[in-house]
Amino acid sequence: MTEYAWRSYDCNADDWDTLETKEELINALATDDTEVWLQRWTDDWLTDAAQVIEYKLPEYMEEEGYKVPKRFHEMLERLAP
Repeated sequence: MTEYAWRSYDCNADDWDTLETKEELINALATDDTEVWLQRWTDDWLTDAAQVIEYKLPEYMEEEGYKVPKRFHEMLERLAP
């Protein structure tokens, strides 16, 4: 089964966190020194990831080259200031 998860990386604390709510995602996107990633998990294994830069995702994920689903692009467009 394939699942997607929003994760944040605090560059100062060298710490990852799972973003479970829309508010957590909004706060992470607005925080300096925090990276936001969309991760693709398959059968409990991280298979691919894409970094959000300026409220935008790339078309394809970095490692395996999976296409980022349109719903995530649309979600970030709605959240952009």
